Amino acid sequence: MVVLVLVALVCLGLPGAGAIWYVMQNNGPYHTVDVVCGVVNSPASKQYTGGLAGEPTTGAWTSGCNWTKDADFLFTVQVSVEHKHGFHDSIDEAKTWYNMMKDQAASATGDLDTSFAGENTWGIGDEAYLSFTSKLTASGKSRADKQLVVARTGNVVIEVQYLKVVPATQTASYSEANDQARGFRDPALALFKDVTEDLH
Repeated sequence: MVVLVLVALVCLGLPGAGAIWYVMQNNGPYHTVDVVCGVVNSPASKQYTGGLAGEPTTGAWTSGCNWTKDADFLFTVQVSVEHKHGFHDSIDEAKTWYNMMKDQAASATGDLDTSFAGENTWGIGDEAYLSFTSKLTASGKSRADKQLVVARTGNVVIEVQYLKVVPATQTASYSEANDQARGFRDPALALFKDVTEDLH
């Protein structure tokens, strides 16, 4: 099969060395994930789902789930399975997507009426980043606190996010933001394991 693909690529005018490189590229190790709403079931998840049924948000190569109650909280788990694209293998694609999501999270730094803390963390997949953002709402009487972990394992990127509105007249202090970010690591690790056990 590899020989046939290689011959086809050469016949299309691609250089032989380039064709070999293309065929040898990674397109895995993962290809699909089960519906996330059904796999997020660890004891750690219950404090975030509120015991509610999740709403699936599934695309061609993604599987996600949202749990929400009125304007009280929003809990989201999103899984993206990256695939080989052109001459970029699946793991390179996942690294690119992971870095984009990490940069997006860190972009909250410097926003008005917002406090932020974020750092790389360990023990969750091949690489992971956690953050906490606290933003004062328009009323000035509450704030939206968001805990976030973005992690990559192989060619899969997993985002876990918990957003909750709490009464407050100012954003979280820097020390509280750091504590909240780091405090999300262990629950996120449990949720990460829920998901990775159902990658195929």
